[in-house]
Amino acid sequence: MEDDLREAAAHGIFDPFNEHLDHLDCIVTPNGDTILHIHVSCARVVSTNFIKQVLVNCAKLLSQENSDGNTPLHIAARHGHTDAAEKLIKQAEALHDAIDIQSGEVVTKKKMAAVRDMLRKVNKKKETALHVACSTKWKKFGSCESKEDPHFTCSANDSGETPLYLAVDNTCTNIVAELLNNPNSQSLEYGGPDDDTVLHMAVERWDTEVVLMLLEKQSSLAAKKGRYGWTPLHLSAYEGSSSMVATLLDKDKSIASITDGTEKFTALHMAALQGFKHAMNEIISKCPDFCKLTDRRGNNILHSAVYSQNEEVLKAILENSSLISLIIGKDDRGNTRVHAFMALNLPLPSFIIDGDTDAFILWKKLYYNIPKDFTIKVENNSSQWIDNQHSLGFGISGRPSDPSIPVVDSNNLNAPISKSLSEFMETNLEDVSD
Repeated sequence: MEDDLREAAAHGIFDPFNEHLDHLDCIVTPNGDTILHIHVSCARVVSTNFIKQVLVNCAKLLSQENSDGNTPLHIAARHGHTDAAEKLIKQAEALHDAIDIQSGEVVTKKKMAAVRDMLRKVNKKKETALHVACSTKWKKFGSCESKEDPHFTCSANDSGETPLYLAVDNTCTNIVAELLNNPNSQSLEYGGPDDDTVLHMAVERWDTEVVLMLLEKQSSLAAKKGRYGWTPLHLSAYEGSSSMVATLLDKDKSIASITDGTEKFTALHMAALQGFKHAMNEIISKCPDFCKLTDRRGNNILHSAVYSQNEEVLKAILENSSLISLIIGKDDRGNTRVHAFMALNLPLPSFIIDGDTDAFILWKKLYYNIPKDFTIKVENNSSQWIDNQHSLGFGISGRPSDPSIPVVDSNNLNAPISKSLSEFMETNLEDVSD
């Protein structure tokens, strides 16, 4: 494409192309961009008259792709040119009007088919124009596209992202609403990359409005596991969003019992480990039956609170009289929560020293009776497990890590549990149970 023609296309000036009418489709850049691609991508204000002149003279340009497989409609979507998109759609209809009037055939179905073909055309990344619009946050454009072809359910692109997923990711609420409410919404794909769902993404975006919309349309999403077996509730607990936790639990309280795919953590474990007291309390108050669940090592939420080294979280659990039995429970290695607390060389907080409720008294009793030279029995791969906790927040790979979460020093935890401590624990637990 010569420079003067490129300049004319960019500014929407058609006159220089009058002498090239028989080969407009051959005027392309090294990237395969036609004069329509150039105009839609470069013009600040798209000239619908220029688009009409081009397509009247060369209808082929309507769907001609560049080297990336993008049509002019893809480019219009990338730049948010709603007027250009509408003109391209109308020109597709008008071209079939002219053809069918001459042939005497019924035009409606052919016009609809022409528009559908254009809207459903994918580039080399398997993206339709709607994918592009959703990924570039052009909300009005995406809404226009979803209305034009309401019966089409777009599949995922090469990255595993559907238009619905991209709309949620980019907080295009109006497009999400259009897609959920269109006549073919029952066929929508709610998945996303890495086994996540659109609800996982809505939770990551802290978008309560979209979360409610998705749950209203597809309530089963609340229990769906994504990466590493995390449900949306795991994710909201990890990020400390108490309002999101409440929103999810109000729809389905049973999801609080779901464990992840690696450590068998519930969302409550995660909230406690991350030190998010409000998210933790939300789960405790709404789902009291699930507060004593343990992970794969037999740890309950009191263990999690100890490992978080967050005094507010620990205090909140100990102040809940219904959870006092958590103090004396042992994990799979025979350790109580108080032993884990001592292994971290943590001083007793003032709220425990000064506390006079049963939980605080029991904690102090266990704490002061533990031998100073005790050792803690852990499994052989404890060092690896603890290192994972340190680097990933709490032993799960893939989600955002929090290296500030303190962990037990694995160098001091590898010796087998002593006989004297075993005897003490048995005696002490018998005393407590009495």
